[in-house]
Amino acid sequence: GAWNEKPGFLGLGQLDTMLRTNTFAQKVVKEVPNEVTRCWRSFNNESPDVVQKRQEAETNLDIKKSIRQALWYANLYGGSALLIVTEEENQDLSQPLRIESMRKGSLKKFQSVFLGEMTPMSSIDLDPTSLNFGRPEAYTLMNSKNTLIHQSRLILFDGFELPLYSAIEQMSFGDSILL
Repeated sequence: GAWNEKPGFLGLGQLDTMLRTNTFAQKVVKEVPNEVTRCWRSFNNESPDVVQKRQEAETNLDIKKSIRQALWYANLYGGSALLIVTEEENQDLSQPLRIESMRKGSLKKFQSVFLGEMTPMSSIDLDPTSLNFGRPEAYTLMNSKNTLIHQSRLILFDGFELPLYSAIEQMSFGDSILL
């Protein structure tokens, strides 16, 4: 019966075309991310020097734009991530990010990547006590090097939330909200 049929699949090209040619699709995909990042945020109960340094860092790293783009990608494709790009000696992206060992100024940017650029490289963690529950330990970034990236180096964004079984079929992400 219809209860066990999978929903229709739209390829990345079809989703892109919908976004580029349909005003309603543009509003559905972009309205909430634009609104979330429009007013942005403020820092309270801190000295003016600390507030200024934080605001300068956010501006220099273009965090607002990166988050908005990751949210757009999640809505459009069903998932996205921000890759935390640092300047580490002998950087191995397949190893966990060790924030405590980062030196001042080593955070370079947050790079948006969409679901079609990432492939899980391990089984989904189904241990309900794990902090990584429902996610793989690592992803491959589909670039010229097929870079293996440890999940701790990614800030993940889901599209339309799915039940666990369906999310596992979607590589631990959601669906496009256009579906």
